[in-house]
Amino acid sequence: MTLYEDAMLEELDHLMELSISPMDALARYTDVEAVNDRITEWFETPMGSISDISSWGNTLYDFAHEPLSAQLEVTMEAVIVKKLSYDCNLTISGIRVDFLDIDRCRVRILYDGGMFDGKVDRNAIQ
Repeated sequence: MTLYEDAMLEELDHLMELSISPMDALARYTDVEAVNDRITEWFETPMGSISDISSWGNTLYDFAHEPLSAQLEVTMEAVIVKKLSYDCNLTISGIRVDFLDIDRCRVRILYDGGMFDGKVDRNAIQ
């Protein structure tokens, strides 16, 4: 039994919006949605930017000025699998990084219990 089957995960949206009611400002996600939100937050948080847990977050800023290539995609995949697995306690069984243009890439991650499919802005990870 995995962590996701054993207990329902709940994650608060890290991008809270302004609202009249404070309860409307929080979006709550459970299970796969919670994990996908955590992964999104990981991609938007460079390592070292959170003072209490400075080791948490991505290290993709190392690749910000590298020319686009298939080799870069494979290297980024390896870095993501290693660091994201550890930071978010995930078992990743598949990953694919495809560059959409010079500033954005599509990242698909297959993990135990679900799949993340999102666009990552290279400027946001610097």
